[in-house]
Amino acid sequence: GYLDYDEVDDNRAKLPLDAR
Repeated sequence: GYLDYDEVDDNRAKLPLDAR
């Protein structure tokens, strides 16, 4: 998900928590 960028499964997963 994109809540934590350590769990890569979304295209936003590389962005920080503020960038969701």
